[in-house]
Amino acid sequence: MSIIPNIKFPIPKSPQGTSFSNAEDILSHLRGEHSGQWLISRSSLFHGGIHITSATTPWCALRGSDVDEPGTGIKGRGEQVLMCMADGEVVAYRICKDYLKAPWFTGPLSYSGSFVLVKHKVMPGETESSQLTFYTLYMHLAPWAAYQSANTSRYLINEKSGLRAYLDESHEICAGVLPKGTRVIWDGKTTRSFNKRDYAQVTLEDDVLGMDWDASAGSQLWVLADHGTSNLKPVEVALPAWWKPLEQPMPVLDAMKFDQVVNLNKPLPIKAGDAIGHMGYFEDAYDHGKESDYRVHIECFTDDERLKTFLTNPEHVKTGEQFLKIVPGLTRTERAPKPPTPEEPKKEGKKSKKSKKKSTPQLWVFNAIDGKTTSTWCLPVSKLPAACPDESGKKYYRIDQESCWIAESDMTPVHQFDLETRGFNAIESSAGEVILHMNSQDKPSDFVTQLLNILKDAAKQYLGVDAALIPDSYQRILNWINGYDGKQWYDTNIIRNAIHYTMLNPQLNMLIVKHPSEWFYKSGSAIWNKPLKDMADFDPQHGTLNKSLIDSLSWMAEVKGIMGSSGVWHMHPVAFLDAFNENNKLIWMKIVLEKFGITTANEFKQKVIDVGAELSIDPNYIMACMALETGEQFNTSTKNPKSSATGLIQFMENTAKHLGTTTAELSTMTHVEQMEYVKKYFLAQADAFNYPTNEWSLGDVYLSIFTPSAMSIKDDDVVYEKGQRAYKDNLFHDRNLDGKITKKEIVMNIEIFYKKGFAYEW
Repeated sequence: MSIIPNIKFPIPKSPQGTSFSNAEDILSHLRGEHSGQWLISRSSLFHGGIHITSATTPWCALRGSDVDEPGTGIKGRGEQVLMCMADGEVVAYRICKDYLKAPWFTGPLSYSGSFVLVKHKVMPGETESSQLTFYTLYMHLAPWAAYQSANTSRYLINEKSGLRAYLDESHEICAGVLPKGTRVIWDGKTTRSFNKRDYAQVTLEDDVLGMDWDASAGSQLWVLADHGTSNLKPVEVALPAWWKPLEQPMPVLDAMKFDQVVNLNKPLPIKAGDAIGHMGYFEDAYDHGKESDYRVHIECFTDDERLKTFLTNPEHVKTGEQFLKIVPGLTRTERAPKPPTPEEPKKEGKKSKKSKKKSTPQLWVFNAIDGKTTSTWCLPVSKLPAACPDESGKKYYRIDQESCWIAESDMTPVHQFDLETRGFNAIESSAGEVILHMNSQDKPSDFVTQLLNILKDAAKQYLGVDAALIPDSYQRILNWINGYDGKQWYDTNIIRNAIHYTMLNPQLNMLIVKHPSEWFYKSGSAIWNKPLKDMADFDPQHGTLNKSLIDSLSWMAEVKGIMGSSGVWHMHPVAFLDAFNENNKLIWMKIVLEKFGITTANEFKQKVIDVGAELSIDPNYIMACMALETGEQFNTSTKNPKSSATGLIQFMENTAKHLGTTTAELSTMTHVEQMEYVKKYFLAQADAFNYPTNEWSLGDVYLSIFTPSAMSIKDDDVVYEKGQRAYKDNLFHDRNLDGKITKKEIVMNIEIFYKKGFAYEW
């Protein structure tokens, strides 16, 4: 029986928890990172993973109470968690009680040595010949102490109209109104005022604009606090999901331990999307000072000797996403309208009957053009424009990479697990036991040359005048390296920039590299001799600092079952896991498939995904709302018998007119066509309520359809009540039948439809 783990990206896209729509979306987001790039780091060391930091994703950062953070500008509130990337089991961890300290001349540097190691299996076929065992590593996680301080004193102003804030405990001078959602720090204590009301002194976490008096971050003000969490709502920071079993372990041997590498006797099951933790604070030596951020280092690696076989899809599994492969030498064609057939001449003396002209579909012909294809690409069918048939039914696809149309029959069908054919390339570092690959004076290692040659060949696949110059640029660097005599210094940034050239990131990310791991060796190992000597020659303080970091962060030699001494295979965590991610699945889509067929289902699915990506809304949220609104039928013509409401989100007639159409027109549209109006509707509501779609929760998406004004009210506020026609028409939402429909009840219903939809995922 096949094993395909669920896959999730390790971070959400926003502080509100919205999801990235695909791998390209998250990789584009991570281009904003200034350190920790794949394969070659900023310091020219091998780097077998990626960094995600507060530079791009501050909402996953969590500050510790004793950490001094000058200049970061990041609050470290832990609004969102880092997520486990695939179903698996936790096999080892190190939980630091608090931040570690490393010696530095300006004062000790704080950093986190906490990590968790998750073991995974994937087996697309029916036998173990197609199986791969691999690991994901999450390093520099926030320590235990950060969670203890985070869950004690942070609150949100929870009044719909805000809370009046006063300058002192006399409450005579009002500084203004703190809006709902303002973040404050409060010790939980209150003071009874002369008016017999309880007030709390709070500290603002952020600047608050529009106040009558100073309300900058750090200001202390007094607010009413005698209604408990109705006034001030505690902010709970989610704990790592894998911690709880360690607090009540079976066996007892697996009780939580601190500041040591722990091998679990009984691995802990964990699911894709479960909370792994938060980014920890990390201070780095930089020139003669320091720089700091929050970060997590994520790796995906394997020591499984079946890796190369796994990449070939040994059982020829054909399920999953489908691709078409283009190779040099295929016939290039251009598309042209087929000329109309001449009408037969009318016979004399015979009157023809008047009839309405029937529109006929446009027919196309495809004519060969000069030149054959010259490049190699493996393209997902779901991302290609719709196929166009000629008169005989033969299908052609527009291939932008070759600026032409190519017959489907000329291209090679490729399946999701044909990873080698898709372009994943397993290479062994030609530099041997080397971890530092450039140092501005010695000749760059053979591994650098190896990478540059691969990227030079990849650049040859791109067409266009500008692209044609890129392979030559790589060749010039290679020629320079080949002739380098070591007599002059060089700028390593030039070579690193060539390795991380954005256009070639997809090819770089598909490399799978066997290389010694930085986590296996202590500072006394031979592999660190050269890097540490270079650091000490530059500055003895750097040498001392990095010895401390290496020894305190290494862990792999202490973990059972990993053969790390000869190096492990490193895979880009996002690119590799996404390769067997069934990421084009949507909830409820199986119903669409059964009712409307494969063509409509595929086109509709892609459109929903595209709309979700454009609006930064989880496409599954949209599917759940359409399921509820159409009674799980997904007909574009579904009509409410009690009103003019029509279609996938039940457009009212007035709404349709505002969007430039009518309900009659909407009812005749295809699913793809009507989704354009769904998108327009969401954008209109976001604009009307000044509430951007990238901040919408599942409840917000549905409320924008059902009754948009409810997006801005409290959970317990009443939306409709008995006696109103709207209450009678929507009795379904009165879950406790108390004669009132609250916002909370409406949101609970859409959450039910969301969860139910996973039974029909496709």
